[in-house]
Amino acid sequence: MTRQRRRRVSKKESMGVLLLVILLFVIRYPALLLLGILLLALVVAGWIFVRSQKTSRLKRSGIGDIDKMEGVKFEQYLGVLFSALGYKVRVTKASGDFGADLILQKDGKRILVQAKRYDKPVGVKAIQEVSTALAYYGGSEAWVVTNNTYTSAAVSLARSNHVSLIDRQSLIRMILKVQKQPQRGSEAEGSDNLAEVENETVT
Repeated sequence: MTRQRRRRVSKKESMGVLLLVILLFVIRYPALLLLGILLLALVVAGWIFVRSQKTSRLKRSGIGDIDKMEGVKFEQYLGVLFSALGYKVRVTKASGDFGADLILQKDGKRILVQAKRYDKPVGVKAIQEVSTALAYYGGSEAWVVTNNTYTSAAVSLARSNHVSLIDRQSLIRMILKVQKQPQRGSEAEGSDNLAEVENETVT
């Protein structure tokens, strides 16, 4: 008998022994089998629930509409969003903005924001732009906001330049926070404007 054939027979024998052991175990301890099936069902049900919650959250956030926006529309959207969150907002002109798309003010802080509505992770250029804006406008903080994520190089540069990065998940949380706010006064107006910006994008 050749060595390869012996290996094949050995594998078959091993599988046979393993199946026999499993069968004997199931016959002797049927309750453990039922427990295993129950645990597996719970894990699957939990996974389905988490997935459905995430999908529902994405739908409510309007992130799908944001993904279709042009850059200028995204800047306007963020202006409405930050206004609803209690910031005083100034949207800079589309060209010659010196690296800041929005200027926010709240609690004595002047925050420069670079908005990036991207189909790919944001790179180091956005960090460099908003860092320049920080020096030019004399801000106290610099943020980059995107509907996407950031490259590892961008994260590293942001950390060394003290630039705050708001990614897709953080943006969704901010939108949901506005949607959960009590609808009164300027907050209600801000939420209505937020919906209007989204609706303009879809039509």
